[in-house]
Amino acid sequence: MTTRKNIVMVVTLDLAARNAPAIHTLNIAGQLASLGHQVTIVAPAFEGSPAVKLPGGNMCFIHSPNLSRWRLPNSLNTLLQLPFLFRLKDRPFLYIRSSPLSLPLVLLARLLRFRPFTVEFNGWFSDELKALGVNRFVASLFDFLQMSEARLAGKIRVVTPGLRDILTANNIPHSKVAVIENGADTDIFKPVDRKTGLQRLNLRDQTRYMAFIGNLWPPVDLETVFKALKLVIERGLKIELLIVGDGRSLANFAQLALETGVDQQVHFLGAMEQSELKYVLGAADFAIAPLHCERNERIGVSPLKVYEYAACGQPVIATRLPGISQLDAQHWISLVPPGDVEGWADQMIDYLSSHDLLKLQEEARSIAEKEFGWHRRAQQIDALISSQCRQNNQ
Repeated sequence: MTTRKNIVMVVTLDLAARNAPAIHTLNIAGQLASLGHQVTIVAPAFEGSPAVKLPGGNMCFIHSPNLSRWRLPNSLNTLLQLPFLFRLKDRPFLYIRSSPLSLPLVLLARLLRFRPFTVEFNGWFSDELKALGVNRFVASLFDFLQMSEARLAGKIRVVTPGLRDILTANNIPHSKVAVIENGADTDIFKPVDRKTGLQRLNLRDQTRYMAFIGNLWPPVDLETVFKALKLVIERGLKIELLIVGDGRSLANFAQLALETGVDQQVHFLGAMEQSELKYVLGAADFAIAPLHCERNERIGVSPLKVYEYAACGQPVIATRLPGISQLDAQHWISLVPPGDVEGWADQMIDYLSSHDLLKLQEEARSIAEKEFGWHRRAQQIDALISSQCRQNNQ
């Protein structure tokens, strides 16, 4: 039986944003609440509803001031959360989602003697900054900040083995770090028949579609996909690409589609409510997860979108990277080396000509229910927190 816990989660995210970090955080909180724990989320004030529908009981929000409303970096919100953490010092369980400037929160948690407290690392900030062209000296400063958090934390949850390897290579004890990947909400992401999906989006039933859902930013490699799509069309097959999402690279990707000559086959649908995404995937024949290797090769990826595709019963083509490559033995996913245009085109053609798509769809959904659900991840996080309790009582 799960022992009821009073858990404080501190994040600097806009939890109304329909993006992966917000969805990730809210799903964990909701599933921990569903396990019977009382969950208090300390987050910057946001407008509208949370990005994920949450259970009615066992949850509450404490809204800290939101500096991003004044166009200041979102990570600065951590400084305004320090007084809230101090007021909650009597709560026994603390979970902090690391951000570029969350070290003061972690330091205060240590000073207030929170036992236990867990820090979640979803990426390695210096790698991300280097990929975005930031000066290496500045990026190295964030190496220091993040490693300092790791040394102060009671336990660390990372989403990829690559992140664990970075920490342990810097003398963080292996026993302190747990790899608990991202997941998918298998109640929201579920199969929808093709006819329903096409009607919902007002799409043509005689056209074949593939789908991409996600943040449109530099690590996403749509350039390779556009070139592969052009090859497929030149080989006499017809397929169009549905892109759902928003981000800093939207205009660049639209220009790339135009320059590649596939702008008539690429449809940018914008951001959508999470509950609508299953209709996009239902309308598609398969889904794609293209990524550049520069940011992802060292730490790997915890492929949230791949898990959501699988939950909707979608076969997937993805870039072969650490964090995804362990899925290679499964039939519902096909992996292509980074930047391999011919490889992407060949896999698209294989799916378009396959007579086993229904079987692949059933396999994808089955594995998602068994392995990828957020309920499973919440149970793993609960076990990590409980392990700290046992250590503290010894």
